[in-house]
Amino acid sequence: MKKSFDHAVIFLILIAVIVVGTGVFVWTQVRSDRISDLVTAGDQIGILWVVEHEGAPLWTQVLLYNPVSSRGALFDVPGNVGSILGTLNRVDRIDALFQEGNVDLYRETVARLLGTEIPFFVTVSLADLASLVDLIEGVRVFVDVAGVDPTESIRLPSGNVVLDGSNLDVFFLEYAARASGEERIAIVQAFTQNLIDRLGERSAYLSHSRVRPFVARWVDTNLDSRALHRLFAEFDRLESGRLVYRQVQGNLRTVDAESVRQELLFPHFEGQWLRQTVRQVQESLASEVESYEDNALISLEILNGTPVTGLARRTQDLMQGFGFNVVHVGNADTSEVEHTLVIDRTGNPAFAQRVAGIIQADRVVTERAAESAAAVTLVLGRDFDGTNVRR
Repeated sequence: MKKSFDHAVIFLILIAVIVVGTGVFVWTQVRSDRISDLVTAGDQIGILWVVEHEGAPLWTQVLLYNPVSSRGALFDVPGNVGSILGTLNRVDRIDALFQEGNVDLYRETVARLLGTEIPFFVTVSLADLASLVDLIEGVRVFVDVAGVDPTESIRLPSGNVVLDGSNLDVFFLEYAARASGEERIAIVQAFTQNLIDRLGERSAYLSHSRVRPFVARWVDTNLDSRALHRLFAEFDRLESGRLVYRQVQGNLRTVDAESVRQELLFPHFEGQWLRQTVRQVQESLASEVESYEDNALISLEILNGTPVTGLARRTQDLMQGFGFNVVHVGNADTSEVEHTLVIDRTGNPAFAQRVAGIIQADRVVTERAAESAAAVTLVLGRDFDGTNVRR
């Protein structure tokens, strides 16, 4: 009797183990992840991308992706952006937080800077990025060595090339490093776009059970494995050819931080312009209507009609932040303009309305000028507060 009982108990235990094991397997296969949840809900996905070298960010990009329109934007965030770092109790460059080893606090600080949610981060060292690039069989880039000083030996071929991991340090530490500020940003953002493309194309391969451990070894993220690979798959849907590129703009000031004098970049108007730019980009990404982003197609002239010195130049930074092609900045015929005016020069009022909408101006007129270099002229009046027209 006892022997029969023992066999029955063992049999029941085996059944229970099989049922529980099957349940766990099914649950792991059908359970959702944070990226899938956001895609299903049609909500924006915000990701902080950091490539670090020797313990500090080499570059930081913020990707904002709208899964409904399959469109995205990249914001370049320089490490020398100045901010009051409460946890460090000082004014310092924001990447000091990253160097302290607190990636989450760095992510939250960048999110406040841009005025939007950035719930996820993906960080990778330059060395590990080289391994990842080799795993996906290279990233296509454009290298222009024509303007490089002949005494600087950039060990890269010129033109369109497929960059492998062994050349990644040369690409960033020599080629990109010698570029001017805006040119360097363009190089980094173009590389990021092509990396996203390649991760999307190779997403099925990257999700293979034998490959996943390598990705997990090289990439540090607050996404679990399922969510990370769901993100790679989503990259295959992202219309990278329509990516919006933006950067933090502001004024450089020399400050003392930790007894070291350094130049920090403080965003214009305490970051109001930047946050306004982010909101406008988010609205553009969510819209199913093709925007003038196309804003680059709109050539813009900005004239200062006020006694405020430098207002037109600062407004140039604002409008370039929105992607407009500013072709001329100067003074109006008078510095006594009361009301800001937006002038359509080509008979296409949609361009002028686009400019007016950014600064909330309600005075828009058409004055065609055959020899005008700009499609739109913006005359700043006393009612312009630096970001919007006061009503």
